[in-house]
Amino acid sequence: MNQSIRAILLILTVTMVSSWASAEISDVQLKSARVITDLANNKEFDFVKFYVDGVAAGIRAANASALRGHRESFCPPNNLSISGDLLLALVRQAILKNVEVGNFSFEILAMHEVETTFPCAAEKK
Repeated sequence: MNQSIRAILLILTVTMVSSWASAEISDVQLKSARVITDLANNKEFDFVKFYVDGVAAGIRAANASALRGHRESFCPPNNLSISGDLLLALVRQAILKNVEVGNFSFEILAMHEVETTFPCAAEKK
């Protein structure tokens, strides 16, 4: 499967898994990774945590489907699960390194950070 189709499938999976929180999230007009990571610290916005957990589930699902004959997008250690808390930590770290990436969509930045933090070996069998 070429990279464009994989990217589209990943985005669709993430969107479907996290869409149940979209009504509440659209009320706050979340537009960037920076806004999401800031709101995730606020107890008034618990639904943001649910949204981030949904994004993590979508990313895990996309990678699991890749195991069925296609190259994985990322390869975390066996004892590590891709969770909402991990995504928030990775995205916050990326924003601290480069403030401009805070303007990217949370989903895209989270996926990029997971792929670069947990790359797969070139020849994995």
